Amino acid sequence: FFALFLLFSAMFVPAHGAYTLYQRQAELPSLLNFEHAWQMRLYRPGDKASLSLVSKPKGWDNPSTTLKVDFATTTYPGFSVPHIHDDWSDFNQFRIDIFSKSDTPQKLTLRIHDKTHNHEYVDRFNRSFEIQKGVNKISIPLSEISEAPQGRAMDMKHIQSLALFSAKPEQGFSLYFDHLRLD
Repeated sequence: FFALFLLFSAMFVPAHGAYTLYQRQAELPSLLNFEHAWQMRLYRPGDKASLSLVSKPKGWDNPSTTLKVDFATTTYPGFSVPHIHDDWSDFNQFRIDIFSKSDTPQKLTLRIHDKTHNHEYVDRFNRSFEIQKGVNKISIPLSEISEAPQGRAMDMKHIQSLALFSAKPEQGFSLYFDHLRLD
């Protein structure tokens, strides 16, 4: 009995990971829609940000669950997706919907890098946005992401990570995210 328990325990984590990857592949072109519990294993809070799944906020005509991110007054609060679907080569656009209740525009940065990223700022895609009150529909041509690293093209078959963060916010704020997808 004890040996079976140990065997089951050792196989659970890889089987659980394989199931998550299978589900992630089946959802394409959606990268994250925050509708399924298995997706919570794909993203992480960054620098003391608080993440929670909530119903749509008032004012957003969105029938689904959203990711609420509470940004702290730290260096780079936000969230990352270290287990993003890696092959973006068959798509043309990256899209995301972001909702803000705040009257004050909030600056947000999107960072994307591939498997050969050398951890330097110029070797990845970085784009900052001012998030206005209400719904913000962000759309980025993948050609811009591919051409972002200095001196080379990003390997669109091996995207490794995506992060959305605020750089040194002066006061805390919240944003709502939904429908990270490729088109």
